Amino acid sequence: MKYEDRLEDHLERFLPEDLERIHAARTWAAVLHEGELRASGEPEVTHLERTAAILAGMGMDADSVIAGLLHHAMEECKTTRPNVDERFGPRVAELVDEL
Repeated sequence: MKYEDRLEDHLERFLPEDLERIHAARTWAAVLHEGELRASGEPEVTHLERTAAILAGMGMDADSVIAGLLHHAMEECKTTRPNVDERFGPRVAELVDEL
């Protein structure tokens, strides 16, 4: 996978219901990190999307890709594990909490 690959480049294998969850996580991540920039000057969400693209490109499941999109949500955005669990299920919440 190339650094420039986009998340969309790796989603064709997912079922529609998984795609819906992945897109919902991407949207929520963008809201949670709105206005945040990395040291490079890129929006924080760009890093999250690249992380998810790497995971998807490695063949990881939808929960892992979603966790990649949300891996800074608890530590940087102060959202809670129960909030992640409510939106994306206990496995995603556990993965995000452990990252």
